[in-house]
Amino acid sequence: LTSVAARVDCWVGPYTAAQRFCCDRSEFPEGHPDCFDATTTFAECCAPTFSSYHAKIPGSTAALSATCPPLPEECPEAKELGKYVVPTQFWSSYGVLVEFAQSEAADHYSSLWMDSIRLLEATKHISCVGHFSPCFSKSQLGTLCAYIEAVTESVTRSWAVQFPEGVRSACMDVLQGAPAEPLLEGLQIPLVSTYHSLGIKPWAGGSGRIIMVKRMSHHLQIPPESVPGDACDLFSKLQPPWFGGEGDNPWIDVSGIFVQHRQSYSIVQSLQDAGIPLSKRVLNLGAFDGSCYSEKFYGNFDVANCLVNVGWEGVLFEGSPEYHHEAATRHKDKENVEVVLQLIDPVSLADSLKRRRDQLRDFDLLKIDIDHSECLFLEPVFNTVGLPKVIHAEINPIFPPDLEFVEQFQYPGEVIEGAEADRNRHSKPPYATGCSVGAFLSIMGPRYRLVQVEYEDALFVRSDLAHVFPESRRTPTVLWQLGYFCHPFARIGRDWLMKSGLDFRLLADERKSLDARSNFMAKAFADLKYTRYNLTHSVKT
Repeated sequence: LTSVAARVDCWVGPYTAAQRFCCDRSEFPEGHPDCFDATTTFAECCAPTFSSYHAKIPGSTAALSATCPPLPEECPEAKELGKYVVPTQFWSSYGVLVEFAQSEAADHYSSLWMDSIRLLEATKHISCVGHFSPCFSKSQLGTLCAYIEAVTESVTRSWAVQFPEGVRSACMDVLQGAPAEPLLEGLQIPLVSTYHSLGIKPWAGGSGRIIMVKRMSHHLQIPPESVPGDACDLFSKLQPPWFGGEGDNPWIDVSGIFVQHRQSYSIVQSLQDAGIPLSKRVLNLGAFDGSCYSEKFYGNFDVANCLVNVGWEGVLFEGSPEYHHEAATRHKDKENVEVVLQLIDPVSLADSLKRRRDQLRDFDLLKIDIDHSECLFLEPVFNTVGLPKVIHAEINPIFPPDLEFVEQFQYPGEVIEGAEADRNRHSKPPYATGCSVGAFLSIMGPRYRLVQVEYEDALFVRSDLAHVFPESRRTPTVLWQLGYFCHPFARIGRDWLMKSGLDFRLLADERKSLDARSNFMAKAFADLKYTRYNLTHSVKT
């Protein structure tokens, strides 16, 4: 491949494949060195192309940015049209995309990834707009179909994928009320077949694996045109790596994608390298089965348990008798690890911690994941055993930092048996669980800084240690955009996102007032007769 770039005059004709190989940055920050010479450089040949992977397709913002399902005040007919649910075909495509993100192919075919996400987002939008077609103008419908035709043509040119003829007319049929399934299958089956030809099969789940190979996943972004405004035009705002944080070793997090967030070991190493004394003690609220990575349920990766497994001391609380037994058995030979069976509430937790102050003296890490009002446990911990250096907590990710959502604490007042440590969560919509990043920051005040958002989790560091983590200088909004909102699976990665019948993109639309965005969720909760929450807003970003 010596001087390939010089021979092809920066990619024309049949040398498109060479362009992808040469400009790939997974191994070499400036592209593959065999492709360039003194006169033909990576900067000249690859930088524009690299940016074009993430550039908006002309006219695409108008095609995809309209809220769908539409707001009742914008379309009174929407209520009579009934609830919209995303068709099940999306799950097969989603599974293949997750597997692709975990494969080496992602390092070489990032433009295929971007076009695939574009098709997935566009077809999802088409099926929704088709359901509510009376709420949209003819020009909006035409623009949407022109967009998806442009994407399919791009994929066909680059990857020789054969889509059915007449995509645009089939799209218009859907938007006039025809069933969406044939169009969706016609778009997705050829795409899935292309992935299969690369040796990629649907993903079966799993997270938390540490991959000791330098992987760059910054290509794996959501198409910026699929979100409102310029919320995900992050490439013009930040230096690389754009997606996934600044950790040392890429790993697969709860979302199923390789990320470079700081993992528990990276956090500890950074503190030690900065000369910060560590007690090597953790407090874990919601220890599950005590494992670092549990294969019982997708996404159970526990940073506190990981540290306990490598010799740290700690107190681990678990409310399920079943999981407590597994955790206690797992750690029975660890002298300085106590596994407590207790269905905690803020008051009873404080009482329990008072008896364990010596065990938690100057503890380093607090981890909270109980699927219920997590931020309300901060003050009982702070007031009883002090301020840990680092906090890792599950969050409700759909709310941007300016919106402070708090699920009101309520246990059902009965003994909880079996795997469901909190049956209360089944009486509420999934998007009404826990606390938003903004609620955590409001309770923490100036005592902590946000370091990263990890899809459904967040990492905070005590303010006196923030200098160790330069990412904490970024605004909470940018960190939330990087870690969740601009994540390619932010709107398709959970079944409840598909079934909610709500367009959560509106919550990040800064063209709308905070009052309007807050009222949108208040209306959604009211429709479900759900009242056990507080939702306020403030300007902190």
